[in-house]
Amino acid sequence: MLFSVLIPTYNNEATIERAVKSALNQDYTEEYEVIVANNASTDRTADVLGSINNPKLKVITNSHTVSMYENHNVLLHEAKGDYVLFCHSDDQLCSNALSILADELNKRLYPNKFIIWGHSMIRDFSRYSNIPINQMFSGEIAKRVFVQSGLTPSGTCFSRESMV
Repeated sequence: MLFSVLIPTYNNEATIERAVKSALNQDYTEEYEVIVANNASTDRTADVLGSINNPKLKVITNSHTVSMYENHNVLLHEAKGDYVLFCHSDDQLCSNALSILADELNKRLYPNKFIIWGHSMIRDFSRYSNIPINQMFSGEIAKRVFVQSGLTPSGTCFSRESMV
């Protein structure tokens, strides 16, 4: 399996359905999985997730609230894809996100340790690292935003091996 779309969530009943459906409704035709880690939400997040019936979707519910980083790690340990793509529960993916990433990975012969920064329509990450927007980057330059600011924006694709 090439992709695992990972969605960490905590008390996002208003936005979680949109995020999950954006991950499930990709134009990508190959097999992929969508995993949500519900971080012991106290609102109706679990009810919303329970109403979504799709064989690609796996929901993990933490028994107690863990740190944001631990919740991301829960997802990483469950992922089976060669590459993981985070989509935070208040974001959504464009319907062709996985197809674009698959094409870019194919051009690079599917490297084992790799990061691709996508384009965020919500936040311009170029302010953190002087990287121009609307371009796809890989290699050393792609790590700069993550290292300098600690951000893992939605739409960022990592080889699972590089994260685990």
